[in-house]
Amino acid sequence: MIRAVWARPARAPYRVRTGKVATMFKLIPTVRGGAVNSLITSKKYATVEEARDATKALTHENARVTRVMIVDVANGSKFVEWIERS
Repeated sequence: MIRAVWARPARAPYRVRTGKVATMFKLIPTVRGGAVNSLITSKKYATVEEARDATKALTHENARVTRVMIVDVANGSKFVEWIERS
């Protein structure tokens, strides 16, 4: 059996002590002319509001960030919303 190098086994969603699946959000920035090296992009957020606040901090911290996508990591990186620089 040949397996592609980039194929990874699916991870189980994060579960809180109650046994319910928790929603975790992550930021994916779109950058003009390079990449962003910030802890804000590698962190996972428990609520959309926390992710939005982190997006504001990221765009203020780095002028090259043009927009940020928020994805739901617990549901297979499902798209949530785009936030544009204003």
